[in-house]
Amino acid sequence: MYTKLIEMRIGVVIWDIVKDFIDEKCPEIEELSQIEQERVYGSIVQGVSEIILDDVLERTHDMIDELQRDYHWGAYRLDDEDKKLSYEEMSRGY
Repeated sequence: MYTKLIEMRIGVVIWDIVKDFIDEKCPEIEELSQIEQERVYGSIVQGVSEIILDDVLERTHDMIDELQRDYHWGAYRLDDEDKKLSYEEMSRGY
């Protein structure tokens, strides 16, 4: 329940930011009907939300990997540099 409330609050904040930005940069939007305006805002808010979600999930995954690496918990993803270094070390017999 608490999570849904936070999601709704975040959605309202994104909506307000998008609406204010579009209204400022594109005053012609006032010529559209209210329903058309809401469709435009909604479409942009959905795109922005997906971008934010993808970024948050990727950054969270990276943080989890860092925690696992720092505390030696379970399996973690190796960075490309780590993979390269590991391969080089293995080929040299380290």
